[in-house]
Amino acid sequence: HGEEDNRVYELVSPYNFLGSYQDLQDGDQWVFVNSSGARFNTSKVMNIIENAMAHEMFGDDLSHFNGSVGEFFDSRLNNLLLSQNVDPDLSDALKYRIPQLECASSATDSLYDLGAWGSSDYKGCAGDQTLKWKNGTEG
Repeated sequence: HGEEDNRVYELVSPYNFLGSYQDLQDGDQWVFVNSSGARFNTSKVMNIIENAMAHEMFGDDLSHFNGSVGEFFDSRLNNLLLSQNVDPDLSDALKYRIPQLECASSATDSLYDLGAWGSSDYKGCAGDQTLKWKNGTEG
């Protein structure tokens, strides 16, 4: 949610209540495996996730879409996964995981609860987007 122009950050940052989980976001911290233990190419999977979230989920037409972000995104994600020749099992997993990542970021249970127009008008705050409340006082 960022640091600049973020009122909550301004209120709590002097008290060291926030930490960052940016280190966990780095691609070398992720491993993608199927239920048999076979590993997928991490850089390919991360590229698909980043492309889906940056270009497909919040694409140019979102502000003109009359419906939810979920309705807007589902077909676009399907097309992206097909165009990348993604393994069917991995495709199913990404259809679950990618919306889950955005739900956590948007504080919602479902992308179908987010209006497309309102989401297209959201302005994020600059700075660390991975701030979280610390557990106790040590983080």
